[in-house]
Amino acid sequence: MAIAWYFCSALTKEYNKTIKYIENKKLSTFVHNKTISKCTDSKCFSLEIKTYLRSLRIK
Repeated sequence: MAIAWYFCSALTKEYNKTIKYIENKKLSTFVHNKTISKCTDSKCFSLEIKTYLRSLRIK
C-alpha cells in the first residue's frame, strides 16, 4: 500500500518519468492496480489522465 501511495505521489510530481513504470508493468499486479486506484481517487489528476490510467489496469 505504501508503495502505491509513493507511485501516486510520484505521478503527480514527475508524470512523464513515472508513467513508464505503469505502462511497462514494472510493478507487482497489486501495487500496479492499487496505484491506479489511488490516482483515480485523487483530485490531482484530470479526467483524461484518470481514464487513461483506468485503461492500464491489469485484469
